[in-house]
Amino acid sequence: MLATIFTLIGCASKEQIIVPVSSEPNFGSFPGKHGAISSVPVHITASKNAEKSASVVIVHGCNGPNGASYRDWADFLADKGITAIQVDLFEERGLTNICADGLEISLTTRSSVRDLESIAQWAKRQSWSNGKVGVIGFSLGAQSVLSAVSLGISDPVRMSNFSAAVAFYPDCRHYASRRLLVPLQVHIGKEDDWTPAEQCEVLATFWGQSTEPFSVSLYDDAHHGFDQFGLNSKFRCPRGQCTGRYNANADLEARAKTVDFFQRYLD
Repeated sequence: MLATIFTLIGCASKEQIIVPVSSEPNFGSFPGKHGAISSVPVHITASKNAEKSASVVIVHGCNGPNGASYRDWADFLADKGITAIQVDLFEERGLTNICADGLEISLTTRSSVRDLESIAQWAKRQSWSNGKVGVIGFSLGAQSVLSAVSLGISDPVRMSNFSAAVAFYPDCRHYASRRLLVPLQVHIGKEDDWTPAEQCEVLATFWGQSTEPFSVSLYDDAHHGFDQFGLNSKFRCPRGQCTGRYNANADLEARAKTVDFFQRYLD
């Protein structure tokens, strides 16, 4: 059974909590600095509209929890009446920016499933929770989301603690053979040259037939990181050099769809 290391009273904004990680053998976990991961730090941003609220776990990309969109989304969701739970998957593993460091494979997306499921299970039991937990991820974090809410052919049968999921510009390859466990939205730019949108369109032909609702929203003239205000740069990526660029229209549309989606499945 999970238990908090610190008790969260009143869900104070930006309070840091240490959440124990389940020892469930059905989930793998990339080891930390001192061996197996037994806990992960999270920051809580309280819902501003209700005593009890839905919760959404926010999963950062390969640049870690200091990424601009990661911080911005916590405040955005809290303003919409959703308690935001920002997880740091790197601290206990001694990682910082794994893309810049050339360590993309050091933390596989499926290695974080146990961490995310543990946080969801913990959140559902808190006094401020309405019992519904969603998850949203960005880039590498979005792939972690895809892994957390789907089941591979050889995976042990399991249920998900999440009720809904949103993935921003994930790499959609290698997921077509997996079974979707919860409703899922994907948001991706048509000009994304790191995680091409075509891969998610292909995934839609498979998961679109799922018993769980699945949709892919494509955005014109939008690149990787299109929701990160002020972003306009080139950066190193597996394809050599990729573009990150903010697109106000795509950002506004994607945020509106995300909030509607979470309110539909988490209220």
